[in-house]
This record gives sequence, C-alpha cells and structure tokens, in this order.
Amino acid sequence: MWPFSHNGEKRARKNALDKACRLLTMQLLGAKDGDRFIEDEKDLWPLGYCFGLLQASLEAVDAKAQLGRSDYESHITDGFGLVFADVAFGVIQYRVSLSSMDDPKFHAGRIAGATEYVQVVNAKAERAYGLSRYLSADS
Repeated sequence: MWPFSHNGEKRARKNALDKACRLLTMQLLGAKDGDRFIEDEKDLWPLGYCFGLLQASLEAVDAKAQLGRSDYESHITDGFGLVFADVAFGVIQYRVSLSSMDDPKFHAGRIAGATEYVQVVNAKAERAYGLSRYLSADS
C-alpha cells in the first residue's frame, strides 16, 4: 500500500463529512422549527436522522472498509460538533444516540437519514429534505 493512500482516505472521509454537515445544516436552517431538535428530547427521530446521515457518509466512502467503533465515534461526533458549532455537544449527541438505539423513533430516523444520504449521493444532488420536513410538519 502506498503511503499517500491513507491521506487520500482521510481526505475522502473529510469531504464526505463536510457534505453530510452541509446537508444537515441547510435543513436545520430551513426548518420552520429547527430549535425543536434540541428542545424536544422526547422525540428522537431528528437525532436518529442526523446519526444515520452521518453514519452513511462514513460508510459511503468505502463500502469495503473495515470500520471500527473509533471510526464511527470520531466521524459522527465531529459531524454533530460541526453542525452545532460545539464539540462538547457533538460528544453528548453521540452518547445519547448510542443509548437510544432501541428507541423506535430513533431507529426510524436513522434509517431515513442514511437512506436519504445515499439517495443524495447517487443523484449527485446538493439538498436533502427529510429532516426539515419532519421538523416543520408539526410547527
């Protein structure tokens, strides 16, 4: 393996994370009630959506890569931290996500986020809408 391939992988992961963060940020800014993401801790769908989208952005870089827990933790924590401009918030959201894996709403959001990320990448689109639609639906 060439020494520069590791740098290429890091760059690809960073590019994927940047795209995922842009998709999430645009949706939160465009939602009628984006603050609901933070204020309503009983509804875990939005958290699951963000987690799923960030997870898919890591996995889409190389479907054959052997990813470990530290890869997911670093990528998803960094993603939450970038989207909400708060590294500590990213760590908290990652931990809350791990403890919410059995919650049906979290799971549904996670599937929706991952699915939409793959659809956006495959269509070479620049926007996703699932989170903003969800947050705006009950406003």
